[in-house]
Amino acid sequence: EFDESNCPFLSKTRYPWAATITGAGIKQEQYSNDASGGTRHSNGGGFVASTAKLMIYLLYVLVLAVVWIFCVMWKYRRNMDEGATWGTVIGGLSLLSYSSLINIDRGNVVNMTALFLMLFLFGFRSKTRWIREMSYAALAVAAGLRMYPAVFGIFLLADKDWKGAAKTVLYGALSVVLPLFAFGGPKDLGVFIGQLFGFNVDEPVYMYNYGMKNMVYHLAGFGNDGRVTQNPTLDMVSSICLFICIVILFAAFFFHEKVWLKALDIAVVMTLVQNQGDDHVLIFFVPVLLCMFLEEELMIRSNAVYIVAIFLLTIAYPSPQIRSSYFMTLFHSTIVQLVFVTVIIYEVAQTIMSIRKKRTVSDQG
Repeated sequence: EFDESNCPFLSKTRYPWAATITGAGIKQEQYSNDASGGTRHSNGGGFVASTAKLMIYLLYVLVLAVVWIFCVMWKYRRNMDEGATWGTVIGGLSLLSYSSLINIDRGNVVNMTALFLMLFLFGFRSKTRWIREMSYAALAVAAGLRMYPAVFGIFLLADKDWKGAAKTVLYGALSVVLPLFAFGGPKDLGVFIGQLFGFNVDEPVYMYNYGMKNMVYHLAGFGNDGRVTQNPTLDMVSSICLFICIVILFAAFFFHEKVWLKALDIAVVMTLVQNQGDDHVLIFFVPVLLCMFLEEELMIRSNAVYIVAIFLLTIAYPSPQIRSSYFMTLFHSTIVQLVFVTVIIYEVAQTIMSIRKKRTVSDQG
């Protein structure tokens, strides 16, 4: 329902949006050119808003969607029967993931970063040289846009692709430096570095974000309206927990054979280190989801936990209708945080089992 005290579109709601308007009448109001952004139409008609920038953004969204679907279709066609059809369908549906919709609504370019990350995961092990080169450049651009995806370079180090790693570093340096000439020049490099290392420092901690510090504060139950005052003890606890989780996930990375499982671990690491990452960072799990469809045919006992986890991190699912947008936000973030904890605990169990299996095989040999 919509009334003077309940305006659903003025709060942070969950998709799909819905509202029932009852007893609403048309209200006419006089606007002038000075009061609103826009101009009188050239034909002498009514007032027209200045939407040129919006049209450019819509063009960007459309181009990004077309390129995204084409890349998924191209990869699926090379790796499965009827891949072109499945690639078009799955690629299109992946753009309707929860985080993708959030980013389009906010105008966040992180969707483009996820596109470059997807290209890297699709091509870094290709036998075709130009595809590998494209994947190196794609990871470099992704890291240039957001920096955090640089951690996916561990794939190249694990494969001992030293030349590829060196090329990625070179491309990454160029992707960071060259855009500066379109703005203030090299002098802005210092500003960039300062923002990079100062972003998570002295920032308020929000319980509904997905970093390890956010999760520790959430568990401690501090805060008012989701915003928490810094606590030295909790900061120390969160740092210790983050270090342990990074060690666990990197260890699990080397025991996995499938790309999507390795990418899942790295994406979790990338998310845990960000104190200010909320729903928009979940877009980085969409390329992992797309790799999962390439490598898995059935849900079985060994992959069930991972598959359920990746779906919970990407799909848009219903949330309870709660008046407070704060509790609505906490509902979804609590699920995401629980998924991260479940994946970490499960990786501990899987890593221990893998070590025991290797020891058994070694003893038998």
